[in-house]
Amino acid sequence: MPPFPAAISVVIPVLDEERRIGAQLARLAALAGLHEVIVADGGSTDGTVALARAAAGVIVLEAPRGRAAQMNAGARVATGDVFLFLHADVTLPPDAAAWIGRALAAPDVVAGSGRSSTWPTCARGTRACPTGTRRSSCVGRRSRARVAFRTWR
Repeated sequence: MPPFPAAISVVIPVLDEERRIGAQLARLAALAGLHEVIVADGGSTDGTVALARAAAGVIVLEAPRGRAAQMNAGARVATGDVFLFLHADVTLPPDAAAWIGRALAAPDVVAGSGRSSTWPTCARGTRACPTGTRRSSCVGRRSRARVAFRTWR
């Protein structure tokens, strides 16, 4: 493992994420310490691919549908030292690269995983959707993530 800071490749598997991908790519562009961002599309039928291609510096590729297949396709083209697999609805903290670097810089650590928690916020600003719909279908939902790293020796 190289000394840190390492080159972090972000791989985002997507399928019909038009509502989220633009904002996600803008947040990642503002994040310090990322080497590259790769969007692996699984056959979107909305404007996901067009939005991803419009984002400066983003690598967009077509992959077979399925999260694992898309993640593997992204990993094949990634050139970083560390791969960060991220969903379009997960927001990283501004110092995510530092967290990753600290976790993986330990000489007895060979891998790490992040745990994220999301809290839905309805378009009306409440934590629980007043329409009573499932979290994933609440219009205007935003997510934020807390990231904690677990490491293996």
